[in-house]
Amino acid sequence: MAIRDAAGRHAARRWRSPVGAGLILLGLMGCAPAPEPIEFATIEKNWPRNNYLACPIDVCIGTTDATSPGYAMSVAQLEAIGDKAILSQPGTAKVGGDPARHQFIYQQSLYGVPHTVWVQYYALAPRRSTIALYAGTGSGFYYDASNDRDLSETWLRAIHDAAGPAVDGD
Repeated sequence: MAIRDAAGRHAARRWRSPVGAGLILLGLMGCAPAPEPIEFATIEKNWPRNNYLACPIDVCIGTTDATSPGYAMSVAQLEAIGDKAILSQPGTAKVGGDPARHQFIYQQSLYGVPHTVWVQYYALAPRRSTIALYAGTGSGFYYDASNDRDLSETWLRAIHDAAGPAVDGD
């Protein structure tokens, strides 16, 4: 005998529909469009709290999570050191960017959720440079257990360790 609900529909159909929708959503999460370069000068820290923003003074408006220090090296040197340090992190891949602006986009998968990180290098003087970093999950979750903060701070620490002592902000 088939079990029917109050409307006379087969009861098994009620639970299959949400399961099917969930599977479709999970499939679509893996088909997200490629991330585009961003403008650090217009980012404000009123984005969801699971994002992280580290920025040099006078580049980003509003509140940031960290202020980026300056390094006694050219922007090309810092970019090469930063790229090597970032790509040495487990599960990290470069997925795009705008080399003319010294901006690159990386993704790292944490617990199966892709985290997208935008990194831009700035020349402060011919032999002095700094970095801006913005991280956000691709999941759309409001909370992500501080994964973006941990990832960003790990990357910034790896760059700092590879680049040597900062000129300011250290």
